[in-house]
Amino acid sequence: MSSTVLKNNVHTERITALDQLRGFALLAIFLVNLKRLGGLNLDTMFWMFSSFSIIDRSHEIIYILFGNSSRPLFAFMFGITMIIMYDHAIQRQLNPYFILLRRMFILLLIGTAHYLWIWDGDILFMYALDGILLLLFVSMPAWPLFIFGLLAMFLYQPSPIPVSLFINGTNINISDYFIIFPISNYWFLKPLIWLHPNFSNGFIEAMQHLSFFLFGMSAYRAGLFQLKHQTLKGIMGCIFLAVGVWGKYQIHTSYDFQWLNLTIIWNFSVSIGFTLIFLFLSSSRFSWLVHPFAWIGRMSLTNYLLQSLVFGSIFIGGSMAALGKIAFVPPIPFAALLPIGIVFFILQIGVSKLWLKHFNYGPVEWLWRTGTYWNVSPMRRKERKTAAVRHADE
Repeated sequence: MSSTVLKNNVHTERITALDQLRGFALLAIFLVNLKRLGGLNLDTMFWMFSSFSIIDRSHEIIYILFGNSSRPLFAFMFGITMIIMYDHAIQRQLNPYFILLRRMFILLLIGTAHYLWIWDGDILFMYALDGILLLLFVSMPAWPLFIFGLLAMFLYQPSPIPVSLFINGTNINISDYFIIFPISNYWFLKPLIWLHPNFSNGFIEAMQHLSFFLFGMSAYRAGLFQLKHQTLKGIMGCIFLAVGVWGKYQIHTSYDFQWLNLTIIWNFSVSIGFTLIFLFLSSSRFSWLVHPFAWIGRMSLTNYLLQSLVFGSIFIGGSMAALGKIAFVPPIPFAALLPIGIVFFILQIGVSKLWLKHFNYGPVEWLWRTGTYWNVSPMRRKERKTAAVRHADE
């Protein structure tokens, strides 16, 4: 086997693992959003009752596993995709900044339309803003990216609360310990507020999530996907996941634990744990467990929009945007909503697999790619290419 074929096979494995992770991140975001998409307004109890039921507490279990960890996971993968597209454009002797800027601008338009007309829980607007900021960092090597990621994390997250306050049992307001003051009144946010009152929150969330994008870019530059010690990936992933879940559980069940004020650490620890576990599974004999996520991951944007489109138009209160006005089904218990959501996600996997047998891209991905490269790519798959290497941005 030639070195070129070996290189292509390795590249294909990396992109497949990336699609699998993206598909899993989409599942995590969907499960977290499912409560709102179904029009429910559940208070988070976190095992405050003497009785315990998996069905009754399912939304709390989902929140412990994925709440505030699904977005960091997706942002982590988004940062990796930015790096891959940048490198790919350099190899093709194209200007990567024009390409990525067009890509983010189109995503910004999609996110704006999604927020105003389909679902007010949109994350695409925030990701597009971060993507534009990432153009300042995309050419950097691993260590500077990591350092800037740490800086972004500490600037827009609460600073640690002194241990002495915890020991003395003093009750304090952790919002007083933010390093950066709220920025919702800054002059440059006024155009966003004119468009919609809540769009300024999207900018604030973009600043708070910037570190996750930078960490993803740094991890790819550092060779995370080239790490050969597969067992080590699995072990480290389980450790990160266990530590993160423990921290999130403690924070949401014990006020005394708030002294640590490291919510972002626990959330991101869960994200890193899932990432390493998936990288381990994708290259092991258990790869069949995670392979279906690759199909939906390749069409993640289409499927994300479809989730909000379907549930927001069905359940009353599921969408506060324009689409919510046509909803006709009142909210149902989460114990019934959850299996409906899982079945819907499985159907999305099946439809994505069937679609990709005949087409190269998802419909929204094709439009996004066409606008990004200013070139109409062939949509229909004329023949199956079992050994072809798919482009990094498909």
